[in-house]
Amino acid sequence: MAGVLSGCNLVGPIAYYLRPPQIQKPEFKLSESGRVAVLIESGRGVPESPVFAESLYNQIVEISRVKKSATEFVPLGDVYALRKSRPDFASLSVQRIGRELNAEQVLYIRIDELRTRESPDLPVVEPSVSVRSSVVGVHALPEMARLWPSEGEGRRETATRQAQMAAGPPDVDLALSKLAKDLAWRITVPFFETDLETPLPVAR
Repeated sequence: MAGVLSGCNLVGPIAYYLRPPQIQKPEFKLSESGRVAVLIESGRGVPESPVFAESLYNQIVEISRVKKSATEFVPLGDVYALRKSRPDFASLSVQRIGRELNAEQVLYIRIDELRTRESPDLPVVEPSVSVRSSVVGVHALPEMARLWPSEGEGRRETATRQAQMAAGPPDVDLALSKLAKDLAWRITVPFFETDLETPLPVAR
């Protein structure tokens, strides 16, 4: 009887490892026939962090490469150049910015919260971020410009990292860069096939 029970106890683990992978299909696919601009903006009261924005952009591009996507991204430098050359940049619509950048779509990321320290008096950094992301069709009618998602303000994503000692600004920048890389994986999950049983990568 003990032998029979032992055999039965093995069925569960074996079945678990033999079952097919739990793959989530993409909710939406970024254009592979036209360029995609990544527009990262800070919400009201949120300090701008070029280090965070550049790390986020670079990681999104890298993830697309790893996933073997043919999407061509507008260089982030082009976005910065447009922002600098247009005093009215803040008043331009996302569609207009996309047209100025010769893009077909804009992956718009609004940073609603970005924190580095719980207390400015402590030499400890514990970064966290909350964003809303959406994809806008540059050449669509204005009332149909939002291509993804259905949520009114965009898909909300958050990321946090464990507290660590920070002796100075370089340590803070490094922590923000790692936070941005972690966030990029969360933002891009809807655009690619995802193995639901494999944890998302964490920057080391």
